[in-house]
Amino acid sequence: MIVGFLDGGKTPRVKFYDVDHTPDKLAVQIKAYFDYGAAMADQKPTYMSKGKS
Repeated sequence: MIVGFLDGGKTPRVKFYDVDHTPDKLAVQIKAYFDYGAAMADQKPTYMSKGKS
């Protein structure tokens, strides 16, 4: 299996957004996500060595 990451980022991306600034509300919005993809690799080029005989 081959795994690829967008822009080489192997950790989650976290973004913080402010909510309306009112005295009655103390809040923040957080968005976290991974950008990755995976695919099965071709097994034909695999070589298995028997070791020293």
